[in-house]
Amino acid sequence: LISSGIVLEILEELKEYAPYESSVFTLIGNIYIYKRRNMHERAMFHYGIVLYLKPTATYAATIKSRWREVFASAYEGYT
Repeated sequence: LISSGIVLEILEELKEYAPYESSVFTLIGNIYIYKRRNMHERAMFHYGIVLYLKPTATYAATIKSRWREVFASAYEGYT
């Protein structure tokens, strides 16, 4: 298996070549959540870019759902 750091480097480089490809930003957001656990702000930033790029309705619903999960877990315990 390839480490998440290497995958993140590749995706960051790919982002330069395909700046309007929402799937690249989604994958980057997923890495920040699932592989690097405590980088919720970075994940939300990349999910925000995905929504700005106007994905299909189904894809947007999936991203919004993940965004809510990230927000809930990032601010868990704060009231």
